[in-house]
Amino acid sequence: MKNKLLILSMICLAFTLVNCSGSKTAEEKALEEATSDMQEAGKDMEEAGTDMEKAAKEMAKAMEGLASGEKMPVVDPKKMKALLPETLMGMKRTEYESESVGAGGFQISNAKAAYEKDGGKIRINIADTGGAGMAMMGMAAWASISIDKENQDGYERTGEIDGYKSFERYDRTGKNGELSVLVAKRFIVSVNGDNVEADDLKKAVRSIDLDDLADLK
Repeated sequence: MKNKLLILSMICLAFTLVNCSGSKTAEEKALEEATSDMQEAGKDMEEAGTDMEKAAKEMAKAMEGLASGEKMPVVDPKKMKALLPETLMGMKRTEYESESVGAGGFQISNAKAAYEKDGGKIRINIADTGGAGMAMMGMAAWASISIDKENQDGYERTGEIDGYKSFERYDRTGKNGELSVLVAKRFIVSVNGDNVEADDLKKAVRSIDLDDLADLK
């Protein structure tokens, strides 16, 4: 009887050891998998950090180039004002003005007009920064980068219009947007529209002779 109990006890002990050993192996495997996942995640984060750092350096370099532009005297804003059309796609001109302002050693001249019809409104502004770097950075930082973003509601993108660098944003839901063009590294033509189509913004920009603008002195 005692021998039977001894044998039974040894069998139970063997089962217990096997079960404990199996449980430990599973935990070790789980730990190894978790460690591997953490290492992979660390690598991904490191690669993402490197990409972000690279992009930041490229942006800084581009901005430095923009800031180092040659500064020139701004043109008489009345000359730019003369380039603004009297009517725009059948829209009546409701605003029309020009001005020149200066501060901190920087001078900027502007000419602007607004057009309205049937609830739609387009505003055109022509600015001359004189090629001043700080002014350019504030008004046309997009000129040195590339943007291409779109979803079901609208888009933002950089591109070219008639050979000039441009930035365009449009909200399909609200039917509003903006389109800006950099001309001769100093003039910025900006168009804003409410209750208009995206193509109307391009037509508004092309209503101005950009080559004539580039030649202004």
